[in-house]
Amino acid sequence: MTDSAEVETFAVRQRRKYRHVEWSEQIRLTQLLTQYLPDNVFWSALSNAPRTAWAGYLARQRGVRSGLADIIVVHDGRVIWVEMKSPAGVASKVQRQVCAELRVAGADWYLARSAEAALAALRLSNVPFRHPWTPPPLEPWEGPFTGAMICSGRRLPQHHEVAAQRRAAQRAWRERQRARKAAKLAAERDDAAGGDIAA
Repeated sequence: MTDSAEVETFAVRQRRKYRHVEWSEQIRLTQLLTQYLPDNVFWSALSNAPRTAWAGYLARQRGVRSGLADIIVVHDGRVIWVEMKSPAGVASKVQRQVCAELRVAGADWYLARSAEAALAALRLSNVPFRHPWTPPPLEPWEGPFTGAMICSGRRLPQHHEVAAQRRAAQRAWRERQRARKAAKLAAERDDAAGGDIAA
């Protein structure tokens, strides 16, 4: 297996692992929203990922925007968007663009890496709750992170396991680069030595 194929396989495995974590948190958030949000607060989860390339093409033709957040909450004429991410997740370029446009239009936008952080985001936007809710202590990597933080391109805190994985991946990449350079230099030396013998 080539280095690039090995890295791609690792990346695919990581995406699959964290996608399941993100979906689990979204399911937990759905349960919490059902429990805590009163009847005068509208909310919905959105699924704007097309199943096929053709479905994506047709959606774009109909004006469906990519990059919308996972959860929309409407209360008292205000709109709050919450993008759920896994511990390793960051907002994509298109999500940052949509975040900026929504903020200009007056909406609140948050990124959260846990269901509790998403509820804390709603609390920051003064969304009323049906029952008293005290936010548990949140880790810095959980959020919630405001749209202003996301649009500024600020680097977000990372979960310690994610940070360790990224450091390991960077080390492996540097080692592969050094090995390639060493192999190239060795080949150049061999070519030069071969030319000297021929002369």
